[in-house]
Formats: sequence, structure tokens, C-alpha cells
Amino acid sequence: MAEKERSIESKLVDATLIVVVLYNLLFFWGKFGSHILSSVITPIYESIQSSIGFLTIMEIIGVVVVFADLMLRLDSFSSAGRKLRYVFIAIALIGFFFKLFINYLDSALG
Repeated sequence: MAEKERSIESKLVDATLIVVVLYNLLFFWGKFGSHILSSVITPIYESIQSSIGFLTIMEIIGVVVVFADLMLRLDSFSSAGRKLRYVFIAIALIGFFFKLFINYLDSALG
């Protein structure tokens, strides 16, 4: 029973990692690549900007959970899975801090 619960927990952590990475991709696509498929990304980016405070709090919770899971279960991942997870977590962490910087500049200058 404990293994089944652990697999559900690991699936939730994996889903959290995927959501955080997709959120980063949507944010940066809307911020810097809005000329590509602008009819699709503009409404998405505007809805992200309208609730940026809430999304930032949820993102930091997600990033911390995923990073803590990596540290706790480091040996349980295969070598290829570990490298992929490193890349996705690096994207999530760098994206989070870069978004903090961008939103700080937007609020200070605008």
C-alpha cells in the first residue's frame, strides 16, 4: 500500500514539474515572443499578468516541492531521468528568478 501511495505522490510531483515548466514557457513566450501566434498567446499572457501575484506564490511552492523531491529521491531516478529532471528544475528555478526580476522592473518603471 505504501508503494502505491508513493507512486501517486511521485505522479503529483511530476505533474507539478510539468505545470511549472509549461507556465514558464507560456510566460516567456508571451513576454518576448508575442509576435508568434499573437492571437493565441496574447489572451493567455494577459490572464497570467492579471493574476501574477497568486501565480508567483503558487510557482514558488511548486518549485520548492519539486526541488525537495529531487533531493529526497535522488537515488531512485535512473541516470537519464535524473539528468532530465535536473534540466527541468533548472528551467523552473531560473525562470522563477528571471520572472521576479522582470516583474520588479515592470512595476518600478511602469
